[in-house]
Amino acid sequence: MTENCTEKITITCPICKFNHTYSIEITKSIIFYHMTPGMDTSPKFISMTRVFTCPTERTNFQAIIKLIEGFGEKIEGVEVQ
Repeated sequence: MTENCTEKITITCPICKFNHTYSIEITKSIIFYHMTPGMDTSPKFISMTRVFTCPTERTNFQAIIKLIEGFGEKIEGVEVQ
């Protein structure tokens, strides 16, 4: 089972040095676990590199975004909108 959610992020543009806000669509899979003693249920931080476009200069740049993968979730993809 998968679910999609949209989030807004703000990035300081390396091209024009202004802050820009982008919408990203995150696709997550839901993973069902049998709970066992000692199982790590803490969230994990993951990093992904994506291409963004500076709206001022109309130039593409890459940025690393950090997302939280909660227990029972697997981030399958991130799309910049």
